[in-house]
Amino acid sequence: MATPITNIPQGFLSLLGLRDMGGVPREVVSTITPGIDITQFLLLNREYFESTGTFTAVGGVGITNFEVPAGELWYVHGAAVRTAALTAGQTARIGIENRNGGVGVAVGDPGSATAGQVAVTFTRDLWVPSGGSISFRVQDVTAGPISYIATIAITRLRI
Repeated sequence: MATPITNIPQGFLSLLGLRDMGGVPREVVSTITPGIDITQFLLLNREYFESTGTFTAVGGVGITNFEVPAGELWYVHGAAVRTAALTAGQTARIGIENRNGGVGVAVGDPGSATAGQVAVTFTRDLWVPSGGSISFRVQDVTAGPISYIATIAITRLRI
């Protein structure tokens, strides 16, 4: 006997490609069998984005913001930001936030650097819902401008 599906998780139909020809599965077989987690194989369709710029002061809501559009769920394989090599008298500290509903939660460790060094920080393996974003924030800086490059690798799922 099969078990009816009453609450389909966000992104489930897109992840498995089940919305073909307008139909969706209505039930799940109730037999429990061993298996393997194939999520990583299904998330191989990756997109990469990059943003560059400069900053001179402590940032509010990030120097770069990658926002998830309405109707999508993102799996973030990795997100990183790094500065150019700092010159004499410069220091910088940068971080990454997962922002949802106007609230940002720091993810990963902030990257710090002084003269002659590069500040780098990264995070990986995050789910970001529709309306959320991955933001890069300048937490501390002296003597700008400082160049940076922000990158992100995602898999986009329709919800």
